[in-house]
Amino acid sequence: MSKYPIPRDTNVKNKPLSHFAPGERGRIVAITLKDPALLHRLTGLGLYPGALVTLRQHRPTAIVRVAETDVALENKLTQHIECQLLEEK
Repeated sequence: MSKYPIPRDTNVKNKPLSHFAPGERGRIVAITLKDPALLHRLTGLGLYPGALVTLRQHRPTAIVRVAETDVALENKLTQHIECQLLEEK
């Protein structure tokens, strides 16, 4: 059993969304938060394993594009969203 409520895929090299450069795209593979309320909030915003995201900016707050929506997140939350970096086509 995984130690995180939303498990990570151990078959790919992942990095936190906080380490993405603006414009980089990735697929969420795990969310390492343990707070059920925050997990519920992120899932309600469309941030869950399998979702495609693009980091738009880091400062003053992180802006993440998910589906057709830009979502503002506290920067500390992006440290807990592990993604597989996708190469541009």
